[in-house]
Amino acid sequence: MASVKLVNLSKHYDSVVALDRVNLEIADREFLVLVGPSGCGKSTCLRIIAGLDQASAGQVWIGDRQVDGLSPKDRDIAMVFQSYALYPHMSVYDNMAFGLRLRGVPRTEITRRVHEAATMLGLQELLDRRPAALSGGQRQRVAVGRAVVREPSCFLMDEPLSNLDAGLRLQTRAELIRLHRRLGITTVYVTHDQVEAMTMGDRIAVMKDGLIQQCDSPQVVYDAPVNRFVAGFIGSPPMNFMEATVERDASGLWLIGSGFRVLADSEDHALLETYVARTVTMGIRPSDISDTEAPACRSAAVSTIVQVIEPMGDHTVLYLSLGEQRLVASVSGSTQAQEGQPLQVWWDMSQVHYFDPVTEARLG
Repeated sequence: MASVKLVNLSKHYDSVVALDRVNLEIADREFLVLVGPSGCGKSTCLRIIAGLDQASAGQVWIGDRQVDGLSPKDRDIAMVFQSYALYPHMSVYDNMAFGLRLRGVPRTEITRRVHEAATMLGLQELLDRRPAALSGGQRQRVAVGRAVVREPSCFLMDEPLSNLDAGLRLQTRAELIRLHRRLGITTVYVTHDQVEAMTMGDRIAVMKDGLIQQCDSPQVVYDAPVNRFVAGFIGSPPMNFMEATVERDASGLWLIGSGFRVLADSEDHALLETYVARTVTMGIRPSDISDTEAPACRSAAVSTIVQVIEPMGDHTVLYLSLGEQRLVASVSGSTQAQEGQPLQVWWDMSQVHYFDPVTEARLG
């Protein structure tokens, strides 16, 4: 096993900056997820670690070796791609064994590794089949198995679940988590799906425009996003954002915006003092908006109009109009809300996030 360290890693394509001085340390046996929208640089970062692309500047360390300039085969890594990349004319066994044969691994050792990986991944009954006779989930497990038999110091996975349907994605995601806990191999996993990132990673690194915006545990990133981008990217449905003017009277600090006037939570006064008579960006997650008042909650009532209702079974997503803007709420599945009708909702003011409207950095 080995740690992975990126030092001032940059990648330029002519005038396009794909990575901009990225610094990141991934601990031995850690499962780290690089997450972000398309074009943020996460796959480029992974390809540079693998040696498939060369960095414009910076260093890559795997364990105690600086691997810049080494070919992929000399880096002791195994990669799983978005496409399964299986040889269609070979059986599952031969696909998994192929790389080991190229490296001259003894036949008995190949047999042991392939059967161990097949047992781990539930592929024992499929070893004689060819890829055309497998489902998408089975093919993806074969691709993972081909990486496992390498017994590398590091796994690199580039959106390996994106070609699967929703049910298979959930199942395979759980299998990958279980596999990592069993093998303990350092893993760098790339995805644009923030749900995958939240559920799989020991830590997640949120990327935008070639920069790492925040790297921490999933819960810390969710509870304390460093800026508006991270706050809006992590969480489903996304966080609501509203511009508000801060005003003071004898009651405290008020937040006034399009369609609302609410009293700020007393614990947030210190954050908002310098924004009195100025504008601040408020952020509130849909799950912190309710259509029934909770007595124990420091809440503020807001009048809205229901535009769209999405029943999800155990909860319902409401799309609301609030003055000139839209608001999304995640409420009980038994809500009495009706489309086109007024609805009073309550904001949990203790859960509101505040961001500077210019820098977009989170306050506090």
